[in-house]
Amino acid sequence: MGERDEFRTGITWRSILALVLAGIIFIPISNYLYLVLGSGMGGTSTFFITMLFVELTSLSYAPLTPQETLMVYYGTGIGGYTSPYYLVVYRSYFVRSPFAWSAHIEGKPLAMWVPSWLTPPYYSKAHALRTLFTPEFLLPVGIYTVRLVLSLIAQLAIAMLMARIYVEFEKYRFPFAQVDVSMVKFLSERDPSMVKVILISMVAGVAYAIVAYASPILTGVRIIPLPFYDMTWLVQDYLPGAALGLSTVLSAYVGPFIIPFNTAIWIFIASFIVWIFLNSLFITTFPNFFPEWVQEYHKGMGLIAIQNRSFIRVWFVPQVGFGLALALYMIYRARRGIVSIFRALRITEKGELLDFPSNWVLIIAYLASTGVAVLIHHMLIPDLPIWVPAFAGIAYSFLLAIAYTAILGEVGFLPAAPPFVWQTLVYLTPYKGYAGFVFEPTEYTSVGLAAPGFAQQTKVALTLKAKPSDLVKLILIASPLAWFMGLISLEIFWRIAPIPSAVYPNTVYGMPLSAQIDVVTAGRQLRVTPEYLFYPTLGVLAILFAGDLLLKVVKIPIFSPIGFVMGLYTQPAGAIAMLIGSALGTFVMPRLVGGREVWDRIRGYVIAGEMIGEGMVLTLLLAVSMMAKSAWLWPW
Repeated sequence: MGERDEFRTGITWRSILALVLAGIIFIPISNYLYLVLGSGMGGTSTFFITMLFVELTSLSYAPLTPQETLMVYYGTGIGGYTSPYYLVVYRSYFVRSPFAWSAHIEGKPLAMWVPSWLTPPYYSKAHALRTLFTPEFLLPVGIYTVRLVLSLIAQLAIAMLMARIYVEFEKYRFPFAQVDVSMVKFLSERDPSMVKVILISMVAGVAYAIVAYASPILTGVRIIPLPFYDMTWLVQDYLPGAALGLSTVLSAYVGPFIIPFNTAIWIFIASFIVWIFLNSLFITTFPNFFPEWVQEYHKGMGLIAIQNRSFIRVWFVPQVGFGLALALYMIYRARRGIVSIFRALRITEKGELLDFPSNWVLIIAYLASTGVAVLIHHMLIPDLPIWVPAFAGIAYSFLLAIAYTAILGEVGFLPAAPPFVWQTLVYLTPYKGYAGFVFEPTEYTSVGLAAPGFAQQTKVALTLKAKPSDLVKLILIASPLAWFMGLISLEIFWRIAPIPSAVYPNTVYGMPLSAQIDVVTAGRQLRVTPEYLFYPTLGVLAILFAGDLLLKVVKIPIFSPIGFVMGLYTQPAGAIAMLIGSALGTFVMPRLVGGREVWDRIRGYVIAGEMIGEGMVLTLLLAVSMMAKSAWLWPW
């Protein structure tokens, strides 16, 4: 008998039931939170449903096995899923928005360039019905569904390939895999002291949620402005154009308990350099660098307007440069893994531990799914040179998977993916239109970023003697459920109230920003020149390599490359919350709970408890709100 025979399955009717329950209960909540705050449930459903099932099965004579607990733990993460069909609703808003009529391509308004397979024409009555289940919306929904299926096949193929190479053949450490192993063991053993920690921290989440979310419904007064407090009025006389705000979401401070303080400091420093000081200097000291930003800024602009306009007029193209610098730095950091993967690709056998198909079968599945996606994309947008979807959908996502899996295997956590790569590639072509700038052949970034997490989960499964193929089955079960529940919940919320509207505050900020980005990219209003693109690339690259050299010489973690890069994309409101939360988690909380060792053991449960408490109140409020609005014809 081989070592593979020692593994036990964790896919049982109980683990599948937990997954389905998490999807039905938490995906609607997660989508509602995204519309309100701009973020989903995160790990709330994971802890809540996993603990619930562990406790229920403990009352029987057949408690969950460690393998079942692992599948429940990973499977219930489905509750944090937000609907990809949100883009269909967004296009419905865009095609009728003033933004789409303010820009022209060859004398024709941008709204008239939006194809019907992205959203019904601007004159269609389907937009007023606010439902995705009309004939006019079936084609866009169908296109996105095909894209999701092809992306899933590519994601699974590349994820299994990277897992075999980095986990089984190259044996990378994946430092944070042990965290998941410890969590599953805790859930299986049900340590009463940890349950007490979660229950206590739930009180904070419940109290905050009542004040923040329930008070507007119960009293008609919003006590806490969500999702941030605008502080631009404090500094507009001294730092005009500074995007200063303060997050008012409790989880924004509790979640960073796990962020190293050094990383949080550099997130804060980079964020303030970009969004506070440089935003202001480009108005006061260097007005010729970005004249459009100088012309559009005026005293009294609020935080949302400053963030939107400065991002579009100043930071859109430089952020592509930041991403290029990050990509080059990651290639340097992952050089050992990149070399090893091409060596490992020559290995055709299945290996001793992982019950996945052979490497070449996985490569063929990846190339077939991405190839079909590229061909469909070319049929839909024939004017866009086919090398753009081919590079992004096939080559780039593959390279992203290689580099990011190596980074996670060595370091333990990942920087953000380089943004706006697709728009930059399209900008390099003579393409004229709208769809080519906004529609990609697959979710190529998600395909690339799926591999690192899957490889780490495979490491955990091997440690707990669970069948690695169960992870694949889990994804195959969870994905269609997530798509369906995401579609249904979005449909319900759109029927309740328009999107965007004050009922869903994040959409009031997020959709106009996305519309402005669409306008300036499709209308080719950006300054995509070498100095705006490559100078930021060289500058950030120099800082990253200098910091890397400093770490090697001094041997003290003075500089955090990942923190610095994250800060370049993080608004000050989020950076301040991260710094405060990290400082509390590093210096204050250990003293309150009896030492660093105790705090390191319980901080994950503190975070989970707060999120569970907040989620429980949101669940109740969402249910009450939906029942109330379904019983009356409200004047939405």
